[in-house]
Amino acid sequence: MSSLKNVIHRRIHKERNQP
Repeated sequence: MSSLKNVIHRRIHKERNQP
């Protein structure tokens, strides 16, 4: 299930990008 990990990773990256 790489898709699930990819989605979680992307969510964390996007949240880190926001102040």
